[in-house]
Amino acid sequence: MRCLWLLTLFGLVAGSAAAAGAPAPREKDTSAEKVETSVKFNAFGVPAETVTVIENQDVVRPEAGHLFPDCQTPVLEQQVRERIVSFQNETEPENTYERRARKLAEKNIGSFSPVDLAQFRPADNYLIADRLITLKISRKLTDNDFRLCVGSNPLTSRQLYLLMYPAPGGGGVAVDVLNFQNAGRPLTFQYREP
Repeated sequence: MRCLWLLTLFGLVAGSAAAAGAPAPREKDTSAEKVETSVKFNAFGVPAETVTVIENQDVVRPEAGHLFPDCQTPVLEQQVRERIVSFQNETEPENTYERRARKLAEKNIGSFSPVDLAQFRPADNYLIADRLITLKISRKLTDNDFRLCVGSNPLTSRQLYLLMYPAPGGGGVAVDVLNFQNAGRPLTFQYREP
């Protein structure tokens, strides 16, 4: 009975406080916070409407093989010879062995024959494989964007390779003369049409 009396007393006090102008306990007013949006969401918080997603798609480029000169082109061999001679005039060899190897390579450049990139393995020549991977990553090229030629000089144990690819900026064909020097930086020149 005493419990009932206390509840009644508290109810009367709360009612008289509200009548006297005391603030009543606030109920959450959601009318001001309601934001009208046109997007409807499902129970998982995902938009219920169809959303178009654009996926990364492969870039379709025309094959660059038609841009490259043939490996046996005399003009290409002459330009390779000119680039090797200019390199030898610009830099001094590190030792006698390198000087002799350079002269031997210059005299006996020989002709070049194509190498199928699908059959080329990194174990065949790590310097060529490294250059291919570097160009593929940095310039976003594919196997179709290259032509690889190997020299046919029987006098040297280290054959020259020519790696052709589209020149930066789309201006012609860049040619790397590989396996000529020990440094990792290839001899590069721009192929000029005759």
